[in-house]
Amino acid sequence: MLAFFAIFAGFVGVNPDFPLFGGLVRIFRVNAPFAHFVGRTLLEPPEVLPFDIWPVLISLTVFGLGAYAGWVLYFRRPVVKGQPDPVEGIIGNYLGEDAYRIIQNKYYVDEFYGKYFIRPARWVADTLTNQIIDRGIIDGLLHLIGRVAIWIGNLFREFNRVVIDGVGDGIPEAIADASRSLRQVQSGRVQQYLLYALIGGLWVAANLAILVALPQYVGIAALIQVGLVIAFVFLTSTSTTRPGNQ
Repeated sequence: MLAFFAIFAGFVGVNPDFPLFGGLVRIFRVNAPFAHFVGRTLLEPPEVLPFDIWPVLISLTVFGLGAYAGWVLYFRRPVVKGQPDPVEGIIGNYLGEDAYRIIQNKYYVDEFYGKYFIRPARWVADTLTNQIIDRGIIDGLLHLIGRVAIWIGNLFREFNRVVIDGVGDGIPEAIADASRSLRQVQSGRVQQYLLYALIGGLWVAANLAILVALPQYVGIAALIQVGLVIAFVFLTSTSTTRPGNQ
């Protein structure tokens, strides 16, 4: 069926004036059917050219010469296995052996296509796209983002543990320690209370004297006093945590 179609499909668009085969078109009363079929798919239908005998004569002449050359070279004297191709001898004598090699290798079209089209396409697919872009750039960028995200997560975890939990838990613990330290002040002894009142009065008088006489050292004095208070609270808190004082 395919062979039948291949033989007769070429005469679908034959000119009605073509000798012998043009009569087949007239039988079905169709004028240039292929041109009309193509014309329905275009904005502007193609022009039906008048029949010209010269292309037909040239085609038949080339066909006849090729058929005759094939009969002379291969059928009149059959080629024995192992002997060189007759065409090789003719072309080699007139054009050289290189010319026959070029024709034999189909003008090296396949080699040229493979070298300058297939190999670059494979390099783009295998090396550029797969290795460089996909694995090198895309995967590398995704892995970098993942590592940065893990580092940021660990940083926030440490910040939460040290700062949030440390401050949140440290302030109540410091207040509790200070309370336990100051609890010892309430001993019920009047002499101790008078001593504390005397120390407080002297502390206020010393600050007033610094404020009046040495105002430039107010900041330094304040830092020293804060340090002394922190040291007092630390010492008293450690003393309360000793086994003998609990």
